[in-house]
Amino acid sequence: MESWLTQLSEEHPPTLASQGPIALGTAARMPEQQFSVRARVSEALSWRRGAILTLASVDCFPAATQFCRHCDLDGLTAEKNRAIAGKCSELAVPSVTSYTAASDAAIFVIPSHRKHLIMSLKVSINGQLFDKEDAKISVYDHGLLYGDGVFEGMRSYSGRVFKLDEHLDRLYESAQAIGLRIPIDKPTMAEQVRSTLEVNQLSDAYIRLVVTRGSGSLGLDPNRCSHPQVIIITDHISLYPPERYRDGMEIVTASTMRNHAAALSPRIKSLNYLNNILAKMEGLRAGCDEALMLNHKGEVAECTGDNIFIVKHGMLLTPPTDAGILEGITRNTVIELAAAEGIPFAEKTLVRHDVYVADECFLTGSAAEVISVTKVDNRTIGDGKPGKITLQLSEAFKRLVHGK
Repeated sequence: MESWLTQLSEEHPPTLASQGPIALGTAARMPEQQFSVRARVSEALSWRRGAILTLASVDCFPAATQFCRHCDLDGLTAEKNRAIAGKCSELAVPSVTSYTAASDAAIFVIPSHRKHLIMSLKVSINGQLFDKEDAKISVYDHGLLYGDGVFEGMRSYSGRVFKLDEHLDRLYESAQAIGLRIPIDKPTMAEQVRSTLEVNQLSDAYIRLVVTRGSGSLGLDPNRCSHPQVIIITDHISLYPPERYRDGMEIVTASTMRNHAAALSPRIKSLNYLNNILAKMEGLRAGCDEALMLNHKGEVAECTGDNIFIVKHGMLLTPPTDAGILEGITRNTVIELAAAEGIPFAEKTLVRHDVYVADECFLTGSAAEVISVTKVDNRTIGDGKPGKITLQLSEAFKRLVHGK
């Protein structure tokens, strides 16, 4: 097997491999016992940065809709699927999406936008790129020791970062509010975000932008910290399963109260998310993916990672910023879309009763996008299905982010 890899490397030097798709074997040179070589192939050819990996299997399978539950390879018959499932359980190359039949081989192609599945993603730290396995900061960094820092979560669609300026405005405002000086300006930060996406060849992606206080002592004093760390992670995220978007999701009210705004402003998107995590844990223990959080007055604030909207008698309603919420970028986008769609809207103080008797309910967030809620605290919302206005705004949001 090693000699086969050596032969393969010699046949496809890096200068040629980077030009486009190449076949990594045929039925003649790749016997069935080498079908599971795919993981080692991807590791051995780690120098093939920017290339598209093509894998050749052991024989020509008829096109089918069956998938290997470990590898998600298209074109496998159900029989072959069962036969190789045991061999593929530890492979490192999942989710191959294109099928081409040849006379002597079935070729499976990983498109360039899925390249992250076969090579290490790059993480930017202070403008320098590292393999994600080697992306490290000091254990003395106060972002780790005390949650002292700020962050943003963003999405890119078709290579364009959605609402990048708004996210950067909020990041820099959060940093200013905690007395943290970000060492680069907004245009430089924007360029580093775009370049990190580009080097990872990610088009539709999730972006996590983190700024920590920097390395310091084992005390709280931020003045003893130096060199704030600017970290940019680009990857994919699937916050909720597809059926939640289709059918709606169930949430519960957490007993964990939203932090009092006088103690820590919810408008600061800080690295200390323990308040949200504790509420999230309550939701998960109840079998729900999200949990509703109330403020110190018992009013509806937001969910652990999303803003909340309800619809009553055709009116779109959401809690105001003084209810103790993070002023979400997607929240504000949906408000703008509602105005464009002619949907009446108001910010209004809400209590749980308002949510229980709503005609519709949905959540918004950069990671979640727009997702319907059909049950709250075991009360069915409306008819138990995603509502008309929810679907209208969800479709409007999709058109906006995809430039349609």
